[in-house]
Amino acid sequence: MEPRSDSRPPYLVVADQLRRRIVAGEFASGDQLPAGRELAEEYGVAPNTVLSAIRLLRDEGLVASQQGRGTFVRDVDLADVGSAAGSPEYQELLERLEGIQSLVESLDARVREIERTVQPSSGEPAEG
Repeated sequence: MEPRSDSRPPYLVVADQLRRRIVAGEFASGDQLPAGRELAEEYGVAPNTVLSAIRLLRDEGLVASQQGRGTFVRDVDLADVGSAAGSPEYQELLERLEGIQSLVESLDARVREIERTVQPSSGEPAEG
């Protein structure tokens, strides 16, 4: 799977792919998801992107993370998951998340630019 071919933020693409695999039964209730690094390699994304995707699935109630043990598929009604993912409300939430992600990326770029113009030790503008 190559998330770059999708216009959505990569973490949403990865979350959607994992959600589909759960609904399809590839990962059954109680199954442990592969490690974050493994998923990052499989999907061709950064490990933090996978963490964001898993966080989204956790917020949706599809998975539960256990510190030191991993992330596991929760016992949920998969019919509800499939229908909820296609609902207009869900699509609207995804669009809002994309907008927020875009704003965060823009702000992050601005902060990095400001940090480049300020000397780290003195807080004074960089010479140059």
